[in-house]
Amino acid sequence: MARLGGREPEAFHSIARRAVGARPDLRRSAPRTLAALAGFAKMLLTRPPNLDRIAADRDFVLAAAPRFSQDDPAWVQSHAPQPIPDKPREVA
Repeated sequence: MARLGGREPEAFHSIARRAVGARPDLRRSAPRTLAALAGFAKMLLTRPPNLDRIAADRDFVLAAAPRFSQDDPAWVQSHAPQPIPDKPREVA
């Protein structure tokens, strides 16, 4: 980079520090610190979602006796790979 641009590249943290320092809405203040702490406390006090109840409310269709297609011999036989013929087919 020094050979291409003529000087050493600037470190990322110094670029980020300069960009944050240039924005007045990102400066540290007591109200902003308290708001951040309040948001963090809200996250800690919020109950996690009950995923089982959410799934039950979605009314999914449940099979009475579910099974995989690979467990059915008829399906496996009808979906077995077919042998490739030795001679090429003629195209119309």
